[in-house]
Amino acid sequence: MKSFLKHIILTFAAVCVVFSAFAQAEIDSLTVRYDSYMSQGNNAAAAGVLLDLYDVTKRTNDITTLQYAANALQLYSELGDTLHIALCNKLIGDNYFNRDILAMAMDSYSKALEIYQLTGSEREKAYVDLQIGQILAAQKLTLKAQETYQAAFDILVRIKDSVGIAEAYDLRAQVILIDEEQDDNLALALLDSALVIRVKLQDEALIAKSFEMIANAHFFLEDFETAASFLEKALQSYKKTGNIVKQADAYLGFGEKYLYDKHFEDAKHNFFKAYDIYRVSEIYDKQAKTAIKLAEVYLFLNNSEEAKKFAAEALALSFERNLNIVRQSSYKTLATLYAKTGNHRLAFDYMQKYAALTDSIRIEEQNRQTTELQINLATQKKEQEISLLQQNQKIQDAELQRNQAQKKGLYFGVALMGAMLVMALIFGYFIYRNNKRTKQINEMLVFKNQEINQQKEEILAQRDRLKDANISITKQRDEIKAKNEKIEAGMFYASKIQRAMQPKMKEIREQLPESFVMLSPKEAVSGDFYWYANIIDDAGDEKTVITAVDCTGHGVSGAFMSMLADAYLTQIVHQRRISHPEIILQELHKGIVSSLQQEKSNNADGMDMALCVIDKKRKILEFAGAKNPLFYIQNGKSDIFKGDHDSIGGIKRGEERIYTRYSLDVSVPTVFYMYSDGFQDQFGGELNKKFMAKRFRDFLEKISTEPINKQATALAVELDEWKGERQQMDDILIIGVKLDLTEHNS
Repeated sequence: MKSFLKHIILTFAAVCVVFSAFAQAEIDSLTVRYDSYMSQGNNAAAAGVLLDLYDVTKRTNDITTLQYAANALQLYSELGDTLHIALCNKLIGDNYFNRDILAMAMDSYSKALEIYQLTGSEREKAYVDLQIGQILAAQKLTLKAQETYQAAFDILVRIKDSVGIAEAYDLRAQVILIDEEQDDNLALALLDSALVIRVKLQDEALIAKSFEMIANAHFFLEDFETAASFLEKALQSYKKTGNIVKQADAYLGFGEKYLYDKHFEDAKHNFFKAYDIYRVSEIYDKQAKTAIKLAEVYLFLNNSEEAKKFAAEALALSFERNLNIVRQSSYKTLATLYAKTGNHRLAFDYMQKYAALTDSIRIEEQNRQTTELQINLATQKKEQEISLLQQNQKIQDAELQRNQAQKKGLYFGVALMGAMLVMALIFGYFIYRNNKRTKQINEMLVFKNQEINQQKEEILAQRDRLKDANISITKQRDEIKAKNEKIEAGMFYASKIQRAMQPKMKEIREQLPESFVMLSPKEAVSGDFYWYANIIDDAGDEKTVITAVDCTGHGVSGAFMSMLADAYLTQIVHQRRISHPEIILQELHKGIVSSLQQEKSNNADGMDMALCVIDKKRKILEFAGAKNPLFYIQNGKSDIFKGDHDSIGGIKRGEERIYTRYSLDVSVPTVFYMYSDGFQDQFGGELNKKFMAKRFRDFLEKISTEPINKQATALAVELDEWKGERQQMDDILIIGVKLDLTEHNS
C-alpha cells in the first residue's frame, strides 16, 4: 500500500510539472492574443482574453489574477457591456473574498448584485447572494446572513437549480452551527438534504463535498467517531474523482484527529500523506502548515532533529510565500523545541520573534483596514473620472452635430435664394427654427459644463479630504505608537515588581518538596497570583499556608488587586498569626471592602481564591474557597471541595460574608490542585470551544501519577496544543502538590 501511494504521488508530480508548463504556455499565448487585439482596437475581444487569463490563473488567487479582472472591467465599462461589468465585479469579489479582504469583496459583490437585480438575472443574483451571506457570517452577522441565504434559496428553488440549492443548504447549516441559540440537529438535517440532492445528481465530486461538510460539522460538535467515518467516505469519493489535492485535505483532517487523540504515529502517517501531495502540487501554504504539524508530532515523539527539520522548512516557506501565520507558528514551535532540548538562548530568541510577529500581524490588520478605506476612495475617484470622460465625449459629439447642422443649413439656403423669394422666406423660417434649436443645445452644453466643473470640484475636495485623512491617520498612529511604548515600558517595570513579590519556588519546596506552580499571564502583568507562608500559630503549631488567587480582570487592574491582596494576606497570616482558612478569607474580605470603600461606592472588584492550610503534625489539610475549588486524588479516586459561592470583595447589603472550612485526612499519599478558571475557559481545539471544567479535571487526574515536574510540562503542552494560534483569553494559574506524610515524624 505504501509503495502504491508513493507511485500515485510520483505520477501526480509528473502530471503537475506537465500541467504547470502547459498553463504557462497558455498564459503566454493568451497574452500575445490580448496584445494583438488591443493594437487592432478590438476591445471586446481583448476583454474576453483577459477573462480567459483570469480563469487560467485563478488557482493562484493573487494580485495578477485580480489585475486581469480589473482591466477587463475597465474595457467592458468603456463598451457599456452591462452583464460583463457585473461578471467582472463578481470575479473581483471572488478574488478579494479568497484572500480574506472582506470589505473590498463586499463592495464588488454589491456592484454585481445591483446590475443583476436591474437586468433580472435571477440565477446570477442568487449566487452573488450566497457569497455575500458568507461575508456576513464571517463578520458574525448571523441573522443577516441567514436572511441573505434564504433570499438566494427561494430564487434557486423557483428556477429549479439543484446544485445551488445544495450549496445554500450547506451555507445555512454552517451559520446554524456557529449560532449557539439554534438547534445543531437542524444544521445536520440541512447537510443531509444537500447530500440527497447531490446523490440524485450522481456527481461524485459534489457527493465528496457533502461527506466532507458533514464530517466537519461532526468535528465541530466533538463527535469525532462519526466525523472520521464521513471523512473516510469523502476520501473514497475523492479517490474516485481523481482529485488528489482534496485527498490530501482528508489526510490532513485524519492527522488532526489522531493528534487530538494523541495517537502520534497515526497522526504522523496521515500528515506525511498530505505533506507529500501538497509538496508535489506546489500548494505551498498547505505544505507549510502540514510541515508545522509534523514538527509538532515529532516533538511529542521526542525526535528533536526531525521536528527541527520540518519547523525550519515551514519557516523558510513562510518567508518565500509571505505566510505570516505559518511563520508565527514556526517561531513558536522552534521556541518550544529549543526549550525542550535545553537551548534556552535560542528558545528565548524565537519566543521574542514570535511575540514581535504577533504584534506586527495585529498592526498589519489595522493598517489593512485603513488601506481598504483608501482604496475605496481611490476607486470612487477613478469611476468619477471615467464618467467625466464619457460626458466630455458626449458633449463633443453634440458640438459636432451642431456644426454639421449649421453648415448644411447654410448651403441649402444659398442654393435656394437664387430660385424664388417664397422659398427663401420658407427657408428663413427653417433657419429660425434651427437657430432656436442651436440655442437650446448651447444652453444644454453650458449646463453640462457646469455639472462637469461641479464634479471636478467634488473630486478635488475628496482628494483633499483623503490627503487630510492620511495626515491625521499618520499622526494618530505615531501618537499611539509613542503611548504604547510608554505603556509597555511601565508594564515591563510593573511585571518585574510583581515577580519580585511572588514567593520563590525554592521556599515553597522546603515545606512542599513535590509541588509546582504554573502561572501564564495574559499580559505583561497578571491578575492571578499565588501566595505562601510557613508559620508557627498562637498554639505553637507549625502550619503551611498556600493559596491560588484570581483577581477581578487581568493586566493592570488585576495586578493592582493582587498587590492589595498580597499585603492583606501578609498582615493576616504573618502578623496576626491566623491559620484557619475560613477566617483568613473573611478577614481578607473585610480588608478589601474597607480599602476600596465598597460600602459607599458601586465598586464590586474582588477576587476568587482557593486556600489550604496544612498541619503536617496532625496530618490534616484544611481548605476554604471563594468560588474556586480544591481538586484532590487519594487511593486512585478523585474528589472535589467546591468552596463557597461568594467572592472576596464586593457588597451584599445586610449580609455577613461567611466561608466554610473543609478538612481532609492526608495520612495517606494525596495529590491536590488549586487553580483559577483561565485554563478551563480557554477557547481552542478544532472546534474553537472552551476546554471546560470537567475536561480539565479529567486531565489533572490523568497526569496525577506522573512526577510533579512532568505534570507542569504536560499542562503547558496541553494548553499550547489546545490554544493553537488563538489568543489567550485570561490569566492562567495552577498549583499542584504531591503530599506524602506517611513517614513524617510527628
